[in-house]
Amino acid sequence: MIQGTEEVRITGHTQGPFTAPEPLPKHLNNETLSTGERASLFGFNYWDNYTGQGQFVWDYPNNAIIAKNVLARRPESVLEIGCGRGYVLKRLQDAGLNVRGLEISRYCHLTRVCDSMQTWDICKFIWPLKDDFSPDLCLALSVLEHIPEPLLPRVMAEMARTCRRGLVAFDNTREDRTRCIVKPRHWWVEQFGLHTPGWPVEVMERHELEH
Repeated sequence: MIQGTEEVRITGHTQGPFTAPEPLPKHLNNETLSTGERASLFGFNYWDNYTGQGQFVWDYPNNAIIAKNVLARRPESVLEIGCGRGYVLKRLQDAGLNVRGLEISRYCHLTRVCDSMQTWDICKFIWPLKDDFSPDLCLALSVLEHIPEPLLPRVMAEMARTCRRGLVAFDNTREDRTRCIVKPRHWWVEQFGLHTPGWPVEVMERHELEH
């Protein structure tokens, strides 16, 4: 084995080698990081070598369950921020919804499964939504915990400005070296109440939306 690389064995065959990801800089949770610096965290080694342990971010069955639970809330249209490759977004689109997705990762955009998404850093304001798209529901799946905490109030305010209501699912269960914030549900609820008073938003742990 070459030093600094490892092989991944999936269903009896070898994928690799790939370069093991380097530890994140200590200043990750810092609003001064540029869009390019943040985007570089979510390239090939993040999506196809998740957490550096040979895990692959694929279209798991959980995404179908999440999409059904989103549809159960009867949204008229959906803006998904941090939509990844668009696995959930594509299902919502196939169900007839008008959807858009924003994702910082250029790698995700190149390997996307849904065309209704664009590369954008949600820490840059204002979000580039066309005049003919007025989203009903802002969907944030395992994304806000990756936002540098000083920028979180602005991101939350932009969610409320662009969408009539929100559905947020955070995930503190899986190791993820890019996570900036690890907080319980009540903290997230308090933050929305503080920064988006009166805006209707559901906040839950991701596993609740997967069942």
